[in-house]
Amino acid sequence: MSNFVCAKCSSEYQERLGYCTSCGSFGLIIHSTHRHADTMWRERPEIESASELIKRSNNYITSRSYPEIKFGAKGLVCVYGFPGAGKSTWLLKLLDGMEGNTLYLSLEEALSDTLISKLKWLEISSKKFNVGYIRSLNELDTMLADENYTAIGIDSLSVSTLNIDDLRRLTNTYNLIVFFTLQVNKNGDPQGLMANIHGADLVISVNSGQWLIEKSRYSGLLQGGVLL
Repeated sequence: MSNFVCAKCSSEYQERLGYCTSCGSFGLIIHSTHRHADTMWRERPEIESASELIKRSNNYITSRSYPEIKFGAKGLVCVYGFPGAGKSTWLLKLLDGMEGNTLYLSLEEALSDTLISKLKWLEISSKKFNVGYIRSLNELDTMLADENYTAIGIDSLSVSTLNIDDLRRLTNTYNLIVFFTLQVNKNGDPQGLMANIHGADLVISVNSGQWLIEKSRYSGLLQGGVLL
């Protein structure tokens, strides 16, 4: 059983290397997470009336930072763009503007001085806004079980072994919204499996200080705006 895996090409290693010998990527060798298939699903079957499901679908959640965007309960939101385009800034401000406790998972920068400087620059200091770093899905489950969060943001999915099925399980199990960022290739297309895009309820691109809703299961209106 391999202890480490390349987050880009899934090559396996017995020890953490500085770069992947298969695809040449630097800094993307991470701990491998092994899970049983049945942990992807709820612990018990569920049944709910159609009227309750429809009522729940009309309960939208917004953020003070971007009040024009509506998020559905238990939604999956994908945010993608080039490095430096403002994905992290958009996500940080949005989570800070939501009611209730929120969690930002800094998988690229960890709890570094760079992240601290970014929080100071954005004037984010609320006690309801939490920042974390994880190495496995089990660690994330532990975090979510200990606190009642309205939403979490994963920055970024591209450097983790998590997939869209993992994220959907999290939304259902912990009754929250999951935001995740994706890096892009040289053509501007999101990296990774297209299932990550297709499985999202809302897809937002960030580029040159602008954000744009490219897909929404909540509204036919695809609006955009300027980053705060």
